[in-house]
Amino acid sequence: MSMIVLTHLYVHGVYDVLGDGVNTNEVTKVGWLVLSIIDYHVVCFFFISGYYGIKTNANSLVRYMVKICFYGILTYLLYGLYKYGFEFRRFLGPKNVMMNLSPFTFFGKQWWFAESYFYLMIVAPFLNKGSEAMKKRVFIGLLVLLATFSFFGKGSTLLAIMVYLFGRYLNKYPMQLLEDRATLLFIFTLGILLMNAVVHVYILKDMNLRLSMDYSSPVVLFAGISFFFVFKKIKMGYFPLLNWIASGVFGVYLLTDGFWRTIFTKGMVGLFGSNVLILSLLAISVTLVLAALDGGIGLLLNPLSNYLSSLIRKLFVRNTIRENESSRDC
Repeated sequence: MSMIVLTHLYVHGVYDVLGDGVNTNEVTKVGWLVLSIIDYHVVCFFFISGYYGIKTNANSLVRYMVKICFYGILTYLLYGLYKYGFEFRRFLGPKNVMMNLSPFTFFGKQWWFAESYFYLMIVAPFLNKGSEAMKKRVFIGLLVLLATFSFFGKGSTLLAIMVYLFGRYLNKYPMQLLEDRATLLFIFTLGILLMNAVVHVYILKDMNLRLSMDYSSPVVLFAGISFFFVFKKIKMGYFPLLNWIASGVFGVYLLTDGFWRTIFTKGMVGLFGSNVLILSLLAISVTLVLAALDGGIGLLLNPLSNYLSSLIRKLFVRNTIRENESSRDC
């Protein structure tokens, strides 16, 4: 999550403030090199979900949407207050509310990751069942097909499904070499990502960094997978504070992206400058503070989520009983 925050600070903060500047500005050059070796962050989230499997149920879906709605309204109000002051009519009119505060459009299409992950939660039970029944050859063929479509086409949900299935495959068919040599493979992959960025930024002087900075890039995909196995090997004890912070990282994304993203990123760059090392430390600090804050907010949202889940289950049971009684009467 710190990598995601840093990427947003640079791409939507430094880049927007300073412009491209790839041919003249050393700050942007160094920044793009750093981003080229951390751009597997989103892949990691999808892969972790696939490796351990998403257990979708009514509670998880309701909890997810409650959090989306809370942060959607909060960030929109912050954005409106910053932009329009107390002229509420400017940003709370019926048209703006319908366009920007509808959870069904994920608040004006502001959170592509949140939308893709929601769809992934919906189809996860089918993906889990299908991956369990699928033979190895068929599974490999499907992964190759999805990776090809994902790289040459476009679609964040397709990317989510593709990476999720890579996680399911490596959980079902472990690769010992990958697990044993994860650190070496990770370093080697970072070398490829960095070399590609150096060639484009310093030699070709263009920004065609797709191999290093596209989530559907096979190199980025492998970097995310090997990164996961590097940390999977680390044996850690139980740390309640660490679990508290880890549970709040999604809230960090929702708070720093969406309506509030440009204001947040440009504001931070305006305060702390454009040095990528300083922004890296800032990204880590922001992640820790906001993740801890989200943990506290979760204590307030969980009772509401549980109440809504219980209400939905009761309505579902009642409707089922009524349908059964109607069919008996017929």
